[in-house]
Amino acid sequence: MPGPRGFFLRLAALGLLLASLPAWSGDLKSPYFTATKPGAWAHYLLTYSDGTKSSYVYERLPDNNDRVAIDVRIKVLEREGKDSRVKNTHIQSKAFDLDRDGLSYIKFTEEMSLNYNGNDVPVDEATLAVVKDGSKDFRDAVTFEVTEKIGERTCDRYAYSVKTGGPEPTVESGQLWLDASVPFAIVKQVAKVTRNDGQKVTDFEMLLQGIGLNPLNGGTAIVPPPPAVGDVTVPSMVSLSSAFKAGLVGLEIEAVPGSAGRQLRLALVNKTGEELTVTIPAGDMDFAVASPVNTLRMTFAKAAIVALPANDKAAPLPVAQRGKHGIGEGSCALSVHEGTPVFSGNATMAALPE
Repeated sequence: MPGPRGFFLRLAALGLLLASLPAWSGDLKSPYFTATKPGAWAHYLLTYSDGTKSSYVYERLPDNNDRVAIDVRIKVLEREGKDSRVKNTHIQSKAFDLDRDGLSYIKFTEEMSLNYNGNDVPVDEATLAVVKDGSKDFRDAVTFEVTEKIGERTCDRYAYSVKTGGPEPTVESGQLWLDASVPFAIVKQVAKVTRNDGQKVTDFEMLLQGIGLNPLNGGTAIVPPPPAVGDVTVPSMVSLSSAFKAGLVGLEIEAVPGSAGRQLRLALVNKTGEELTVTIPAGDMDFAVASPVNTLRMTFAKAAIVALPANDKAAPLPVAQRGKHGIGEGSCALSVHEGTPVFSGNATMAALPE
């Protein structure tokens, strides 16, 4: 029996291979990604023929060094793995063009990580190559059928049949209903998946449950109530600076021994009962904190996106401490409670070396 990481890698791979968004085709009669701006999300219910049901939330994150970033959050609602959660983060190559390639984003994934219990597990190059090989590419594989209503949405319906590679090649045939006003384009998808010998693997249906724009993630509209299936909700996303000032996230700081305070270990602590996703830009950040620190000056070598489980903390990040005076030794916890900065710990302040 595989351990938790193995199960979630299988769960992620199954979701990617069976329910990954289809690829851009020259045969599509319109661009369908005008609504997929930073902060845009779409929530789907995916139902398989064996009764397995899963919630999928696709969200476009802030760009990562000029590369499009996409989150896929999955929760199993029924059957094997019920209540299991997994989050995949995809960082696209700079060659990725969202308008042209949006539906085949997996083919353009340059970096991928899997988040389990708040810990990001990078997907190695060999595994990523298998995932990409097994993902779907709909170029020259779709046929427009008709424009029709799905609920209140006017959609373009396409028929398709595509092959996937990987260790277990399959053929997937089905229909897609696309709407350019929907982030990630899909309103409905139905399909049958078979092996090359014609043996059935599964049938599935994916239905849109809700859409929105997350203003904390670059969206310009007020985010509507998060979509839900059962108890699944869209996790909040917020910048580290905003989260600290609002008292949502605390900082646990440790001076790295031997660095005279120039190097710190920083752990983010979720002070809320809800999952948070915290964005950290690369570069300098200053925090107004309690005495004796007063101003914490840090430099982040690279941008990061940190998933924080409710009332829990993430693994420490290495950061540099700037300035002439700061935390020289020891450790401390810094937070904001009802607008008031709070300090606890045994950190010693010192002049920092040049």
